[in-house]
Amino acid sequence: MGLIISAMLVDAASALPWKKAATEVVAEAAAPTMALTTAACGAVALVAAAVLFLPSRAAPKWLAGATPGASAHVLVTGGSEGLGKELAALMASRGARVSIVARTAKKLDAAVAELAERKLSVRAVAGDVTSAESLKSAVADAEAAHGPVTCVVCCAGGARTGLFSDVSADDFAKQMDLNYLGVVKTLKATLPGMVDRKAGTAVLVSSGLALCGYAGYSAYAPTKWAVRGLAETLRSELLPFDISVHSVYPPNMDTPGFVEENRTKPKSTKAIEEGEPTHDPKAVATSIVASLDAGHFNVACGDFGIGLLARAANGLSVRTTLLLDVVALPVIAVIGCVYRRMWDRIVRATPN
Repeated sequence: MGLIISAMLVDAASALPWKKAATEVVAEAAAPTMALTTAACGAVALVAAAVLFLPSRAAPKWLAGATPGASAHVLVTGGSEGLGKELAALMASRGARVSIVARTAKKLDAAVAELAERKLSVRAVAGDVTSAESLKSAVADAEAAHGPVTCVVCCAGGARTGLFSDVSADDFAKQMDLNYLGVVKTLKATLPGMVDRKAGTAVLVSSGLALCGYAGYSAYAPTKWAVRGLAETLRSELLPFDISVHSVYPPNMDTPGFVEENRTKPKSTKAIEEGEPTHDPKAVATSIVASLDAGHFNVACGDFGIGLLARAANGLSVRTTLLLDVVALPVIAVIGCVYRRMWDRIVRATPN
């Protein structure tokens, strides 16, 4: 209403013989009203957007059953160590029937024994995520013991670090086969049952490097960007079947996999990451489960920096903190520019 009145005053003044001076006077007088009205309209738009769009986030019912985890069968790939093992432990502690899948029987046995000492029961199933037949057999074995898989956590993966010029084309293919196609094959083995039942959850573990990229991860980061894209696509496709999909972006963690990737990490990569915290996988798993409980699609794992990156890179993905994002994005853009310039200087100044 204020904008309309201001416009009418300006138009009326424009018709007068002394229209130039009058127009300027009226416009100056109307400026505060227009500014206030614009601000008010913006605030109303933000509130309306929050009301309309926040309910579209993933439903916080990712574990089936009347009580948390009571009738859920959770299958975790990469569940013999690191983050996968800690996620399996948390699911088991909440009463879910848990199957962990990994390639190495020795690691699986060690994980089962460790969790048993923590008074947690999980079932170990040997399976290779790079083999569709192996996964099909592993899922059948797990379901024979625990019933249909109601939640699949795709956590298997690993990073081959190194400069683009030093990583072979074969290693690039292996990274894609493990980190991306391994997720595809896992979902191919588990989603059909969920679609038939019109219920279930798929948790796709990507990486903080799916939100940015820098030297040393040319073979690894693109595979995690692919997982992120798959999660966004499946979230949309599976809506008619009431299947909840979540995209998880873990930070650096104190795991055997992180130790292994550090062996081939270039000096410039280490320099960029110097001073960054190495997180406890138990704490990261706890943060992931809390986000899943809250119905978040994008899961930042409790890392402040990744939380900022997720907001900046969100695009048209589901947002669960819309108002905060609108306020924070300009600041995040400035912070991002500072970090990017800092990383670029490090790469230029660090011989590998």
